Amino acid sequence: MHDPTSKPSSPPPATYVCAPSACAPSTRTRPSWQRSPYEDLSAQQVADRHVAWIKKHRLIFIPTEIAVFAAALAVIALKPPAAGIIYLALLASAVAISFLHRTRAINRFGSLHQICSLECDPAKYRAVMEALVASDVHDRSRSILATEQARGLYYQGESMRALQLLSQVRFKSPKNPYWLAVLSIETMCRHDVGDSAGESLALSRLDELGRKASAGSALAKELDKLHARYQVILKDPAAWTSQDAAFIRDGVDRAQSPLEYASWLLDECTWEQFHGDRGRALQIIASLDELKLTPLHKRRRDALAAALRPETNTEQQLDL
Repeated sequence: MHDPTSKPSSPPPATYVCAPSACAPSTRTRPSWQRSPYEDLSAQQVADRHVAWIKKHRLIFIPTEIAVFAAALAVIALKPPAAGIIYLALLASAVAISFLHRTRAINRFGSLHQICSLECDPAKYRAVMEALVASDVHDRSRSILATEQARGLYYQGESMRALQLLSQVRFKSPKNPYWLAVLSIETMCRHDVGDSAGESLALSRLDELGRKASAGSALAKELDKLHARYQVILKDPAAWTSQDAAFIRDGVDRAQSPLEYASWLLDECTWEQFHGDRGRALQIIASLDELKLTPLHKRRRDALAAALRPETNTEQQLDL
């Protein structure tokens, strides 16, 4: 799922060859998406259900792991035939159970992002993260939860507050994959507030993370995609090329959530404002009124509408 603050999914601009006809806006209908499973729940209800789910699965997985380890110890003590093979099999089972539990917990936590991507409600998302902080009595997930609160603040249009939270994030390993989220959110926040020096520093840290990532790993691939996206959206729109336009329009067509769709549409509208068809830009502005938008996207829409309005007024006066 594309998100300029985490995991973009579009290929790099270099893969596009844009003939004049290829750069024309495609005729498209507004996509439909699944509903968020959290849409009818309050932030506190979402947090309570998440904590309850984690506790329930711990009650299942932890005793199972203990039982498997106990069996492995019994094998060592009793030394039955093929004891070594049995012991290794039990040990592998314990590791697999632990991995399965961790994977399910990560996926469950990741599903909460649908509050942002499908509901376009970053205030609720941030409130969920704040509630989870309150339940994290041992501060085991403090940095992860702070990062996700910052994500919510960014989409609320409060980039300075997001940056304050991100400054508190600490991970023991510089190779921790979650640095991808931290640095991508920071990059967009710096860009939003016009801090070009901070933006460049965050991008250099992303490059450093890429150099440390194993070649061909999931992290390396995500960083490549993110770099391709940033090559376009962090550039001055006045300098966008037809190749960038093709990249943006392909992003609109590939959008996998309302959040992603609105983001790409705003980029397309910006392209039309600077280089394309003013009428098409106004059509996009009108279509955005039918979508769920985050406060950040509403601010961008309003700025684009304001930029187009003076030209509209001039034309009306000439018609008179």
